Amino acid sequence: MTIKENKLHPILVGDLLKQEDGKPVYNFYIPSYQRGYRWDKDQITDLLEDLYDFIYITKGEKYCLQPIVVKKMQDERYEVLDGQQRLTTIFILLNCIKRYNTLLKTYSLSYQTRTDSETFLQQISTEINDSNPDYYYISQAYMIIDTWLTKQIDNKSSLPSDLQTAFGNRIEFIWYEILENTNAVDVFTRINVGKIALTNSELVKAVFLSKDNMKIGFQEREPEVLNLLQNRIAFEWDQLEKKLRNDKFWYFVLQSNKSYETRIDYILELLSPEGMSSNTYASFRYFYDKIKKAKQDKELIKDLTDKNYSLIEYEWDKIKSRIEIFDEWFNNHYYYHFIGFLITLNFPVSNLVDAFLLKSTKEFNIFLKESVYSYFKKVKVEELYYRDHHKLISQLLLLVNIDSTYSIPDNSSRFPFDSFKSKKWSLEHIYAQNSEDFKEKDYIVWLRDNKVSIEKKTANKEAADLLKEVNHQIAFYDENGGKFDNIDFVAIVSSSEKIYTDGLSFIDTQTMNLLEETEEAIVIEDSEEEKDFSFLLERDSIMNLALLDKDSNSHLSYSLFDVKRSKILDRDKEGSYIPIETKRVFLKYHTPKPENFFYWTVVDKLSYLEKINTTLDKFK
Repeated sequence: MTIKENKLHPILVGDLLKQEDGKPVYNFYIPSYQRGYRWDKDQITDLLEDLYDFIYITKGEKYCLQPIVVKKMQDERYEVLDGQQRLTTIFILLNCIKRYNTLLKTYSLSYQTRTDSETFLQQISTEINDSNPDYYYISQAYMIIDTWLTKQIDNKSSLPSDLQTAFGNRIEFIWYEILENTNAVDVFTRINVGKIALTNSELVKAVFLSKDNMKIGFQEREPEVLNLLQNRIAFEWDQLEKKLRNDKFWYFVLQSNKSYETRIDYILELLSPEGMSSNTYASFRYFYDKIKKAKQDKELIKDLTDKNYSLIEYEWDKIKSRIEIFDEWFNNHYYYHFIGFLITLNFPVSNLVDAFLLKSTKEFNIFLKESVYSYFKKVKVEELYYRDHHKLISQLLLLVNIDSTYSIPDNSSRFPFDSFKSKKWSLEHIYAQNSEDFKEKDYIVWLRDNKVSIEKKTANKEAADLLKEVNHQIAFYDENGGKFDNIDFVAIVSSSEKIYTDGLSFIDTQTMNLLEETEEAIVIEDSEEEKDFSFLLERDSIMNLALLDKDSNSHLSYSLFDVKRSKILDRDKEGSYIPIETKRVFLKYHTPKPENFFYWTVVDKLSYLEKINTTLDKFK
């Protein structure tokens, strides 16, 4: 009994140009329920530039245009259910190329709503036809493409023939031909209502659920048996999609910043060597070619047949085994944190999988530590500064936060990759910098927030004068509908900064003197130079930086230390995610005997530096 099913395979544009008895083999029919041709200049130019880059710059093996979904009609034409905009654009491009190669033949197109459309499409020119919207957009597209070709030919005279060659051997559509007894309108509605395009995962799923593919290597080929196998793979596919709906698992494995129609699209990209390429359908192409190649492997097919093991089952089980590895990492407290760290930093997942499969547990754990440390191998922590090492500092502070979460004794706490990866992060100065780029709408927030901190320092005459001005501006603002009294906001911030700096300098000077006295007779090994502690006073040093999401950062900018501390604790109480080490910094958790919560002192910086270095030492 022959089982009929949808056909799914790549097809070269050149194959669609075949002729028999002087007529096109492929004749496409655009039904009335489809929208007419409506591509604009941007869409057309984007496609043309993509093709140009593919041919001359990236020089890839294959370029996949997109799926075209068709159904064969009784008169042998193909009704187009999806992909007609791009199919029409390629048709127009081919007609432009005809100007340079009159022997070029094309497929045919006709629109149900335009009875003379086939004739019109064969005769389009640079003259705009505005007799109806369809012809207007089609003739406009011809003019745009012809202009683009003419311009490009000035630099690349071979472009028309190069495009024609690429259509013949490297540029392809994904051909999705549905069964003759399928309702075409239902399929069109499924694809286009809500603009749900065919995704990589749907196309790959179709390859794996193909009964023709399932038969290979499988001795029991009765429809009922194939149905059981098909249902099992479909069920396991659904279970995988369900697992990926768990945000904690999803954000643990997520490495890319791309957006995906479905989460399983990302997993398929991860499992295919070409998956992260710019080609939208690269992972479909990878799995399709993999199955196609396996079908031609006589030794493999014989081995599978001897075992009564379907080729599709064999390939699907390999995908499942990779997912099971991700699952094992997710459920292991150590792997979760430090493989999660590497994935977040875009360490190749394939390298991790290979090492996990080929090495012993002890060897893999060593590999894991070395891989983490490889990011910081030649780093001197005290020499890391905001402007020069922004990315490296962010990575190192992420590691410190992950390690601190991992090190909580009862193993119940896990670093929230879901909270971390769903936000944008920045480096926050613990002790703020001066600002001259405040916006006026932010003035009142700063004044109210920092007033309390200034009040605590009113023993200082400058602080008392500043407090008087702050109170005056707040009162004037409240009484005059949000206006200030000739405010010099930069001067106010600078005064608050000076008061803070004067108090901090008094404390830090004593500490620095003590350090210098202690180290007076000590020289660095193999060096004549005395130890220099000036880095402790640098505001851009890593010891004055903490990880904070950009939303929280915008609420804290340029506030004094004790104000920041209070606001961070408030946001934590409200349920905002504040990294554990950021909270600990403002709580002075690592300072042995914190005595002053108004300032971020040299003693606090030294304690923070020791924490960072201790974390790094674990991975040496």
